[in-house]
Amino acid sequence: MKLSLRHLVALSALLILVPALAACGLNAQTDKVYQPAIGTDVRGENVDVLGAVIVSTEDGTGQLVISLNNNSLNDSDKLVKISGDDLTIAAASVEVPANKLINLADQPFEVTGDDIEAGDFVKLTFDFQSGESLVAEVPVVTNAAPYDNITPASPSTSPHKSASPSATPAE
Repeated sequence: MKLSLRHLVALSALLILVPALAACGLNAQTDKVYQPAIGTDVRGENVDVLGAVIVSTEDGTGQLVISLNNNSLNDSDKLVKISGDDLTIAAASVEVPANKLINLADQPFEVTGDDIEAGDFVKLTFDFQSGESLVAEVPVVTNAAPYDNITPASPSTSPHKSASPSATPAE
């Protein structure tokens, strides 16, 4: 079978275009971060705040549960403050070693304020010693499963308006 020049050009174009048209592209769904959880993730340059959620047993008060992930291979950082409008959050002081995940589920931060109501979101700012500041819309949930085993933080002796509770890294 002999192909004409026209058929040869059409076949060549088809062979070139099929892979290009069938490709997924550069913005494929599988290239996106997916969070199959209730809490909020906020990714920073060095430290990520992961799974942030406020567990509340009654309106006006709750326990902020977070994990901190330091992506830097060499430099440690420190969470120095958590704040939110019209909220009282016990003072925060959490060392985050380089290349380490710190889960603070056993050491939640007590949060009080009129905006703490199950089903709502609360805007919080996480400030780090490095100067990085991350803002998150954090959901408020009831202490039903899977959060029914969250133990309230011990009361702070002197809570500060828009400050946060002392905690040490859980490993």
